Amino acid sequence: MKPQIMFQHIQFKIIYGLLLIALLALGLFGSYTQGWLTDDCFVSLRYAENWINGHGLVYNPGEYVEGYTNFLWTVMIAALQWLGFDPLQASTHLGLLPYLLLALLLAYLSWSRHQTQGTHFIPLAAIYLLVAEDMQIWASGGLETMLFTFLATASLVSTRKQQPSITTLLGSGVLCAFLVLTRMDGLLLVGVCVLSFWLPNQTQSYSVRIKNIMIFMIPVVSTLCVWLIFKVNYYGEIFPTPFYSKSVMHPYYSQGVTYLLLFLKKNWIIGACACLLPLTAWLLKLNLKSYQRDITILLLGACIYSLYVVHVGGDFMFARRFIPVVPLLLIISEIYITQIKDVRHAALTSVTIIAGAVATISVYQAPREEINGIVEENTFYTDKIHALRLAQGLAIGQALQATDVKLVINLGLLMVAYHSKLPYFVETTGLTQYSIAKQPIKIRGRAGHEKEVTQEWLFENNIHMLVNNYFPEHISEYAVGSPHELIISNIALLTILRYDDTIMDKLYERPDVQFVHIDEIIERTKQGMIAGDLKNATWLYNNLMEFYFKYSDGRRQKQLDELTALLHTKSSDKTPN
Repeated sequence: MKPQIMFQHIQFKIIYGLLLIALLALGLFGSYTQGWLTDDCFVSLRYAENWINGHGLVYNPGEYVEGYTNFLWTVMIAALQWLGFDPLQASTHLGLLPYLLLALLLAYLSWSRHQTQGTHFIPLAAIYLLVAEDMQIWASGGLETMLFTFLATASLVSTRKQQPSITTLLGSGVLCAFLVLTRMDGLLLVGVCVLSFWLPNQTQSYSVRIKNIMIFMIPVVSTLCVWLIFKVNYYGEIFPTPFYSKSVMHPYYSQGVTYLLLFLKKNWIIGACACLLPLTAWLLKLNLKSYQRDITILLLGACIYSLYVVHVGGDFMFARRFIPVVPLLLIISEIYITQIKDVRHAALTSVTIIAGAVATISVYQAPREEINGIVEENTFYTDKIHALRLAQGLAIGQALQATDVKLVINLGLLMVAYHSKLPYFVETTGLTQYSIAKQPIKIRGRAGHEKEVTQEWLFENNIHMLVNNYFPEHISEYAVGSPHELIISNIALLTILRYDDTIMDKLYERPDVQFVHIDEIIERTKQGMIAGDLKNATWLYNNLMEFYFKYSDGRRQKQLDELTALLHTKSSDKTPN
């Protein structure tokens, strides 16, 4: 090569490298600035906090319930908190690490094909990852999404190496073990990895394939055995509560298809690539023979996982469940494009796809909009909302910390429970209780929110109050009048389910807590019984029995006797002579 041409070639590589570094920085910056926390991540945060505080890996101290689905992620958050990192900041930005690793992995795969196969170096997959909005959003959020995505991609591509060594096989197995520890549905992709070893690019004897699979499975099987033994002994269950609360074994295809179509509507370029690239390959007679099995495995992984997501009804969080599929489809697209002989046409096709990744179609017309129970979570949980929930949690915690109160929280209040630091909470859809999560489905609705705690369950389990999903500006409009209302610091509204003297007497002394005292409630009930007919008097009497007297310590037995006598008088007057 002539010196001038060599110099130009080096210049081109330098410019190309700088451009990729700039895109990498842009992607990381975009994800960092969009840093946010979804409400669901506060389940893992509470488990992690209880663990490092010596209460065990539990949501409520003393209750052994597996309410998280992301064991490895929860352990990582706990480790960072134990090391002194702020858990909220760690949860917000920890996803940037697998996001960076995934981008580097995708770029490495592009470079490796360029070096070994002589294809064009067009790192389409890495660039798409860095500029696509949904990929940036879910690199944050406080959940394991990007960690699972990285491990899924790394696990599958690691199985496609030619003549893998024992170290490579064990490394692939470790990646798959981490994948399953991150989310149990990673087992679907482990199955694809096994098939990948059975379909190598180069001819291998059956004995070699079986040997490779057995070595690969050593870390997976050993990890699963230890983990399952721990789960059964510690929680008494194999599956976590979301497995039941989200009714994984009950198909919900109509909702799953809706979830898929919404994702493809915004990310239309993915559907376009899936349709047009195979057609282009056929028209241009691209030579894909050496990549056929690689494409088959990647496509199979993407299809199996997508079908699973559709089967369970998707998710209520827009796009999240399909994020792990995107890199697999991008690698396939890149393989197709880099086989186009004319580098200008290949580059133009790649630029078009990247432009499509940026020019998405808006699915939601307004922030906080809901479509079939599916929402853009990052528009719900802004910094402002988090600050309000923080204030509510701190106020509730300060007011109730000296009591043995048991609380139930409505949807969207997991962050309030976390910030309150109170020891006992029940989540209404069953994330914290197997007995709620295992209820049969009465009617299909919003994915993951179809099970509801019953009034009977709350009474049987001695739950005292319900934390309502109100913001402070709405609570300030309330004046305590209902016997069931309790307001804390004018920013948190709770519903009293049962009036417990030992709890309420302590709260009555606090100036920041407002509620109607039981003596006034009893007097109101008495006057209502006197003024009303027998039916109304009976209803008032029974309501007060459930609210207070059924669980009281007997200190107001005289008032109960008066009410009972009054009801008896009403009944006698009603009886004909």
